[in-house]
Amino acid sequence: MEDSISVSTTEYTSFDILGRVTAHKQTTDGTAYSTGYIYNLSGALIEETYPSGRVVKNTLDEDGSLSQVHSKRTAGDILRPYATNFTYNAAGAITQMRLGNGRWESTQFNSRLQPVQIGLGSGPTAQNLLKLDYEYGATAAVNNGNVTKQTITVPTVGANTGFTAVQSYTYDEVNRLKGAVENVTPTGGSASQSWRQAFTFDRYGNRNFDEENSTTLPKNCGTAPNLVVCEADRKVVNPSADAANNRFAAGQGWSYDAAGNTIADANGQTYIYDAENKMVTASNASGTLGQYTYDGDGKRVKKVVPSTGETTVFAYDASGKMVAEYSTNVEPVATAKVNYLTTDHLGSPRINTDGNGSVTARHDYHPFGEEIDGVGGRTAGLNYGDDTIRKQFTGYERDTETSLDFAEARMYGSNRGRFLSTDPRTYGSVFEPGTWNHYVYGLNNPYSFVDQKGRWPEWIHRMITDWAFPGLSAEEINQIHRGNRRIDYDGALPDTMNPKKSFQHTMYNTTYNPPGIMEVKRQEFIDSQLAIAKDPLNRDNNGFPNEAANEAFGASRHPPQDAASPAHSGDNSYYDTPSPIAWFLGGGTAVAFAYGMWRHHQIESTITREQLDVLVREERAAYRNAFGNANYERATRSLLLFYIVPTLKNSRFPSDSGQKKEEGAKETGWEPCPGFVPTKEMTGCRMGPIENVD
Repeated sequence: MEDSISVSTTEYTSFDILGRVTAHKQTTDGTAYSTGYIYNLSGALIEETYPSGRVVKNTLDEDGSLSQVHSKRTAGDILRPYATNFTYNAAGAITQMRLGNGRWESTQFNSRLQPVQIGLGSGPTAQNLLKLDYEYGATAAVNNGNVTKQTITVPTVGANTGFTAVQSYTYDEVNRLKGAVENVTPTGGSASQSWRQAFTFDRYGNRNFDEENSTTLPKNCGTAPNLVVCEADRKVVNPSADAANNRFAAGQGWSYDAAGNTIADANGQTYIYDAENKMVTASNASGTLGQYTYDGDGKRVKKVVPSTGETTVFAYDASGKMVAEYSTNVEPVATAKVNYLTTDHLGSPRINTDGNGSVTARHDYHPFGEEIDGVGGRTAGLNYGDDTIRKQFTGYERDTETSLDFAEARMYGSNRGRFLSTDPRTYGSVFEPGTWNHYVYGLNNPYSFVDQKGRWPEWIHRMITDWAFPGLSAEEINQIHRGNRRIDYDGALPDTMNPKKSFQHTMYNTTYNPPGIMEVKRQEFIDSQLAIAKDPLNRDNNGFPNEAANEAFGASRHPPQDAASPAHSGDNSYYDTPSPIAWFLGGGTAVAFAYGMWRHHQIESTITREQLDVLVREERAAYRNAFGNANYERATRSLLLFYIVPTLKNSRFPSDSGQKKEEGAKETGWEPCPGFVPTKEMTGCRMGPIENVD
């Protein structure tokens, strides 16, 4: 291991009379990167000044929803539109907006607020540049959230024939992706299969390609046209895992340090980590590929690529959100170009357009993030191919020097569908086998889960209930969890929630639920749910709580459980996310997020054994209060199965890629929400673009 010596400091340099941050400075390698903030009377951030001097202005409508985003390069410049004409549905999700280049993004949702169509076109109702259609279960009864089909429609451009690609997905009994196949129909032509992937899993969730994946595995051996998959290729993308620790087995070119970090892979790359398991150096036989430096909070503040001489500094604002990348290899501020990235439901950029609205790049991905390259009509004439923009699969920054994705806490390898480093968590849920594998990405369900920062995942809420009530039946546990889960899902798409309901997550929103008001609304919500749970009419013939009572009890437990999470407690709520909105980019890499659906944090935050014990005790006390001593005794009747849980050295909890190491031993990794900036007492959110200049 090596020490990652911090060359970066952070200061809050100015506050207003309400204690809100108005100026923030990051100093890296002796250079200061300052940001400034202006708020309206309700406390919402309406203007942010970036380190380059760029000013971004947010305009809100009467109910506090974002209606316009404008920018100017300097304070004396004129404002130019980034995004306007925002349209929202009744749940508060953005259904349409006009980009600054004149193109229109649109999103259609089903009755459960799952996106069923994402489009980009030349007018408010057009999808003539890109259309993505999604299907789920055939009926509401079988729609468990898994995407079963994605249809990609790309138009013909001049002599370059467009196509319609239909991708179909199948899952096993525990919702792991077991198959994906794409059939492509060129415009005016006939359908044919372009690629297929099939997966099997061991009992710990380690993924293996099936033999039929010969169409998508690398083929570097043999003589055309009879190229074959080499054994060396298999070691890169399809190595076998050791069931004892979920690491790739010895003898395949992979090796690990004592902490479970990958220090060598079958590609011939080697890696060195600091004491906090952050990758600081990547090398191969030719020399150093990349060098990476982090600040005291674990944020990556600098990257050096010796082969190109490029040095990139990453600047963050007061809430810890990256706002700028300053690189030696991009255009200066005065000439930097603006590009817009339209993303899919996962936040993966699928089409990029420049300031004039012309298409500059397209991207499609295999299930675990590998780019689909050169098959199914994906030609350079349709703008598929190399792209200078670094944001790739689910918004991860792809480090081209290593072909790894930077997921903030850890590095992700899309060609093997798992992380290179371990998760510090050592407990999992007996109801979720995927929580025991420390390396797996997104519970092996990459179309439903995104492993990045945000809220306490639903499995933590489920685990608290599992551990608290060993005497309840599986159906009763499911009912309690269903009520709890409803608060995050709103009966709809994960993470799509109305900011007016931030009190249900013990989170402030300066427009709707400021300090003082939030606490009152939170308690009123808890009391309303407990009233349903306590209602004598909501009992079965045995006096046990019925479904309505259990679901109401579960809902009442969500706010206090969230209050214990470092991702929630004391935070302002709801940040913009790149799904399915545009990202503003300049100088060849990211300049800014545009503002997407009001989405809750999707954090991976740690829960220690001590925290779990406290939450379990609180859960039981609440259950006794709601349902009485007799039901309490029945619910807490001990079953050793729920308590003798093995501690695996490399076990993990799901959806954790975006963790960031904060002070102390906790892994929090919260993603602040643009729109609101922290006060001295709390960390919060911000609105504004990420810029990339030199």
